[in-house]
Amino acid sequence: MIFNIDLDTKVIDKPRWEKIWIKTRKAILKELGLKFVRYVKKPSIKCKDCHRSWVVSENELKLFKECKFCGSKNLTTSRGYHIQIEANGRKITETEKNMIEWLLGCDEMKVWLTQQKLELGIKNANLFFSEVRWRKPQSKECRTCPYILILKKIGEISELINSLKDWKPRKKRCLGEDGYPECGAKANVEEILLKNL
Repeated sequence: MIFNIDLDTKVIDKPRWEKIWIKTRKAILKELGLKFVRYVKKPSIKCKDCHRSWVVSENELKLFKECKFCGSKNLTTSRGYHIQIEANGRKITETEKNMIEWLLGCDEMKVWLTQQKLELGIKNANLFFSEVRWRKPQSKECRTCPYILILKKIGEISELINSLKDWKPRKKRCLGEDGYPECGAKANVEEILLKNL
């Protein structure tokens, strides 16, 4: 099994730190009945202009001279690492795997988001971030941008759509002759959703 550890700093690069960090990861896994096999450390590249990031192998690091998203040459590798730890041992659940990644030192935001997805029943919930999930608060110009406003409304509508599965008619007039919900508004919403989703 592979544990995906998101380290958002590069303190592991200090002399002896990586060796001690791996030694303590082995101890944690052993305590949990798992056996450390190996690990792979991949640096994260971030564009200072578009704020997108991606992960590469140590060998690929030299190949990237510009941002693969916007073409900027303003790149940094100071974000940290994605570390994959391979281990053998007993079978574990996805929730337990997420907890073990937290114990191994994974970024708490990744662990929390993964746990939320697991509780919602989303498959492949335990993935590395493909881009930055949090940015500094938006400027006034960004907050009033029509595209940002549309995205917020889409989020609100998505929540309403998800709540439809638990909807129960409140009045008799909402039920058809067969006892199932029958409503003009419901039919219109369903027609719009079918056309646009």
